[in-house]
Amino acid sequence: MTFKSACITTSKYIALLAVAGYLAFAVVRLVRPARDAVCQGVELSFDGDSAGSLISKEDIMDILRKRGIQTEGQAFSSIDMPLIDSLLSANPYIDSVVVYPNSAGELCIRLSAACPVLHVFPLEGKEFYLDRSGKTMPGASYRSQSPNLCVVTGNVTQQWAKSCLLSLGKTVCDDPYWRLQAQQINVTEKREIQLIPRTGNHIVILGDTSDIEDKLRRVRLFYEKAMPEAGWNTYATINAEYRGQLVCTRRRR
Repeated sequence: MTFKSACITTSKYIALLAVAGYLAFAVVRLVRPARDAVCQGVELSFDGDSAGSLISKEDIMDILRKRGIQTEGQAFSSIDMPLIDSLLSANPYIDSVVVYPNSAGELCIRLSAACPVLHVFPLEGKEFYLDRSGKTMPGASYRSQSPNLCVVTGNVTQQWAKSCLLSLGKTVCDDPYWRLQAQQINVTEKREIQLIPRTGNHIVILGDTSDIEDKLRRVRLFYEKAMPEAGWNTYATINAEYRGQLVCTRRRR
């Protein structure tokens, strides 16, 4: 490449940056109202599916009210948006927050809520939730939101739940069949994982979470093919921990 062509390429690059900068400035000027404009209300929205979140829009507005934060009817210059951001970002049930005024004169609060996959009741300590990233959250302070989650009981701690139950929790939550069927996960004294379904009067023994999708696949197939004929209360246990098979124990009469 010659010196002349390099200069032309550099000039074009600089020109493109200038155009991009001007467009960004123009968009901000167009969208953002003047600082002395009055806030017409709050537009609060969740990114993604908020059905399983532990906090609602009403809860969030209540947080702002309790801190004495007023928005509607206030000049945007008097609304402490960084305070709103930091206040909501500190909430354990919220993953991320963006606060900004829009062209309609509203204060936009966009949230990404933490999505729990398990509700854990350990033998010692307080209940907690485990989300799909492995983050633990305290038992919900906001009872307006109570997602229908699989409950974990027994010999379990926060650290063990993170390292050993997260994959099972995500699998159960992501599978429509098991999200409805799996009612409880119990961890025995020897850390054997048991699943208690909503249908039937038996315990499914999973052992550990290795090959968990295959174990659940085999149990579901047994439910669909054999249980209608055998009866849902015929077996006391269904053991799926052995690769490629199920070992069932009949209930004593």
